[in-house]
Amino acid sequence: MRDTPDTRERVLGFEWAADLEGKFTPLVVRMKFDLACVRIHRADWQALSKRERQVVAQAPVGDPTARNHFVATLQQMLTAAGRANIEQKVAVTAKTVA
Repeated sequence: MRDTPDTRERVLGFEWAADLEGKFTPLVVRMKFDLACVRIHRADWQALSKRERQVVAQAPVGDPTARNHFVATLQQMLTAAGRANIEQKVAVTAKTVA
């Protein structure tokens, strides 16, 4: 992932120090995956270019429209990289648990 001020604010310092190549998914991105109810494999993350990883790290997921755009953009990137479809989970809510 490219080291820009905007991206650096989102990725924890110890993650930068431990993973200079960006091979592992940063915590902020894993949290976005959780909010968007998606799961990708480490190999999928590594198949993305550094620029694409930066886009994913900076993409908003704060509302349903943003989450849908996030998932669609991520799927397009993975498809272009020759990877499989995103695994989508059902969000755990009071309705889905009951």
